Parts: sequence; structure tokens; C-alpha cells
Amino acid sequence: MAFAWADAINVEAKALADAGAAVVQFDEPVFSRCPAKVAGWGIAALDIPITLQDANIGALII
Repeated sequence: MAFAWADAINVEAKALADAGAAVVQFDEPVFSRCPAKVAGWGIAALDIPITLQDANIGALII
């Protein structure tokens, strides 16, 4: 499910970047709230929408 989310967010982030957004920010609290649940795959899933864009991308992990 996380990778399906990442693919969907990637489409949205690309649309925002193509529309001229200077910054796209992802807020993802699961890394601080449930780190054991995402230890094996969380960064790989988050990396998909972050690295495939031409805009400045930020991930807020609180």
C-alpha cells in the first residue's frame, strides 16, 4: 500500500512541479510515530515522489 501511495503522490507532485510550484512538501508523521513499522520499506517508498521531481521537495517527518 505504501508504494501505491508513493506512486499516486508522485503523479500529484509532478503535476504541481509542472504547474510551476517552487516547493512541494510531504508531511509524513509515521516515521516518528511508528518507526519500527516502516524501518524496512519507509524510506524507499518516500524516496519515490521525492527523487523524481524537478521542484524543490521537502519531507517533514515529525
